[in-house]
Amino acid sequence: MNGLIFLWLMWAGWIVSTFLLSKKNSWRFRGSAASLILIISFPYGIGLPGQHAGLTVVLIFLFSMLMIRNYSLTEKLFLFISSFIIGLSYSSFKLLSFYDPIIMIFDEKVMVTAILLVISYLLYSDAEQVKKRLLALVIGLIIGEFLTGVVFLQHKLPYAAGGHFFLDLFSIIAVSGAVVHLLQLLTNTQSSFIKTALKKGEVKNL
Repeated sequence: MNGLIFLWLMWAGWIVSTFLLSKKNSWRFRGSAASLILIISFPYGIGLPGQHAGLTVVLIFLFSMLMIRNYSLTEKLFLFISSFIIGLSYSSFKLLSFYDPIIMIFDEKVMVTAILLVISYLLYSDAEQVKKRLLALVIGLIIGEFLTGVVFLQHKLPYAAGGHFFLDLFSIIAVSGAVVHLLQLLTNTQSSFIKTALKKGEVKNL
């Protein structure tokens, strides 16, 4: 069933933010409210000019805009450029897989996840930029989804932007990005530990 991964992720997010986060944590209420709103909006869609879009995707886009409101102008510009690059990459892959399915040597979700994660790390390579990297992925995916819908619309082909399949793909990419970030942090921590140990060893030798 398409959308099941997304629903499980939202329920997990609601449980963590409601029961595991401290009551003093500013993200506790925000996380709980956002998760419930996205779960409630899951079955619904809205009509946009020329196409149909999932309500959940529109809400995720609006939440993303709220999260970048305090960024500087330079940070916003680079984020939108990065998002547009990711969106074009996603849309190009979707259209190529539609017109030439033979390129799908692996599962579509796996291939898209790998490609977009590599692009996002080229744009935001530092571990400290994880929030901007994930926002660029989220906004870029949504931009790419609607660009794909516009192309289908021009060819008079049915396409529901932000459907349940897209939400599953969105969830897999978001979780994969978080896991890769944790691995990056562990690698950096291990490297720092080894360097510190080597320096102490050099001091003792002297």
